[in-house]
Amino acid sequence: MVKKLQIRLLGEVSIQKNGKPIKGLPSRAAEALFLYLACNPKPIPRERLAELLWADRSTVQSLTNLRTILTALRRELGDHLIVTRDTLSFNTESDFSLDALEFENQMQEMGFPDHAALPADSATLEKLRLTLDLYRGDFLEGFYLRDGLGFEEWSLLQREHFRRLAQNGFRVFTLACLERGLYAEGQLAATRWSRFDPYNEEACRAQMWLLLRTGQRTTALQCYQNLKQKLSADLGVSPVSATTDLYRRFREIEVPAPIHLPTSPTEFIGRDEELTELESRLFAPESRLVTITGPGGMGKTRLAVQAARRIAETKPGRFLQGIHFIPLETLKNAEEMPIRVAEVIGFSFRGLEPPTSQLLEHLREQESLLLLDNFEHLLDPSGKGIGFLVEVLGHAPGVKLLVTSRERLNLYEEIVFNVHGLELPGDDVPAEKSDAMRLFVQCARRVRREFSLTGEDAGHVASICRMVEGAPLAIELASAWGRHHSCEQIASLISKDLDFLESPYANAPEKHRSLRVVFERSWSLLTAAEQIAFAQLSVFHGGFTLEAAQAVIGESRLVADLTDKSLIQRQPDERFYIHPLLQQYAAEKLAALSDALENAMTRHTGFYFDFLT
Repeated sequence: MVKKLQIRLLGEVSIQKNGKPIKGLPSRAAEALFLYLACNPKPIPRERLAELLWADRSTVQSLTNLRTILTALRRELGDHLIVTRDTLSFNTESDFSLDALEFENQMQEMGFPDHAALPADSATLEKLRLTLDLYRGDFLEGFYLRDGLGFEEWSLLQREHFRRLAQNGFRVFTLACLERGLYAEGQLAATRWSRFDPYNEEACRAQMWLLLRTGQRTTALQCYQNLKQKLSADLGVSPVSATTDLYRRFREIEVPAPIHLPTSPTEFIGRDEELTELESRLFAPESRLVTITGPGGMGKTRLAVQAARRIAETKPGRFLQGIHFIPLETLKNAEEMPIRVAEVIGFSFRGLEPPTSQLLEHLREQESLLLLDNFEHLLDPSGKGIGFLVEVLGHAPGVKLLVTSRERLNLYEEIVFNVHGLELPGDDVPAEKSDAMRLFVQCARRVRREFSLTGEDAGHVASICRMVEGAPLAIELASAWGRHHSCEQIASLISKDLDFLESPYANAPEKHRSLRVVFERSWSLLTAAEQIAFAQLSVFHGGFTLEAAQAVIGESRLVADLTDKSLIQRQPDERFYIHPLLQQYAAEKLAALSDALENAMTRHTGFYFDFLT
């Protein structure tokens, strides 16, 4: 039976059989012979091998030496050798692993050594990382054969070949980590990259960036000084201007970067997957504008702030000029936006030049994350609100925009991140682990310290959470009444009266005092045609198709407009859906529009009569 053989040649040489080191080889020459055969699997004439190992001996003597060590090799590793009268070769059909072969094959599959492009996705980057892990050190590190001049020449060429592969691999991996925000992994790779060439200024600059991104500006500056001294002492030259300019730039950067984020009175619960995806979106090089959309009360602001806070805590140097929360709700028009941005980031206007031009010039060389909250009311027909964002994207390549809005911006650069309710209890999610239930309990304990999910209450709380479909604001408003009502009563009152979901807290933000306030704000942002259409769509229960909607409201374009404004949701099965609380609100509006109500009911009945017949 063929035994499992593990051969490691990158770093200290190791030959193991069944997990145990091979100890029966008689000499370094025997070991060298086996390693050479493993790396050169084609049959090799005995004379050539003899000359490779004993160049200073006669042909007769070197062939005699070869036969002698071959006896021991066949005893220890015969299953992995193919021996003929004239040639020797490695048995590539045997059960073996060879790190050098695996490393080279994997690198060539990824396009090395001439590969220049960074990995396009996380899977490719991870594959490169695992491949580079095979490179524990130089090929045959510390392994020498005193009389084998030919073997030493061969091993030297192989060593340089693998070094070139590894050096380029660590370079690409370092730059990819820097681009993707993987700073700890990048620092380790940059250190290994620079070991191949301690005078490499590109490696030094990458290391400086990685250190700065992790808040280690002093160490980054020292990295430059060390390179400068080494270049001067060993080569009599100075760093190139790109490296020196980077050093000067780093000296002027404020560390730590300013963080302007609002505090939250309660712990952030759930949305782990959304946070991870949002962070990934913000780190992607091609991503400049991310818009978090969703109906009012869905937790867009909390999610955006939590994502920004997590970046500030885990990657403090990602945005060198800081992370800034910029509330827009109180702005009367888009013209005020540059002034509000300047106030938050600490920029002062000077001279007669227009404020927007001054702000754009200030942002031009900056790296910052601007969190623009509640943008929807600035989407006016003049387009000035959108125009300001376009100018920022065009003039400040290092600035990224994270926007919360009930309506998508419809910009080419925009990545829309739609937010739904919190995770509900179900067959796969126990009640105590449901994010919606956890939020209810957290908020209920603010008014009733001893509140807990007993068996009966758990069922009623689950009903409440399902009734509001995990909407965070609705859950908070409902739980606030836990001091005066039982969970069963709260569930009953919600189903009967939308106005019940009103905050009892004196300092609650005006926009979050009740769900009616939230919905009225969304309603006010609609055109007259959109208001009538949204109200008429409330006649549907359980969702509807585009054809059914068009039959009731008379125009399919309005369905797209209401979807963009987060008032209806498009499901994976191509059906459309209105949140139950929004549907309740829209039904109230429809009841006040007698003509619209009559038309909607008539068309609704007519459509389904034709559908069934």
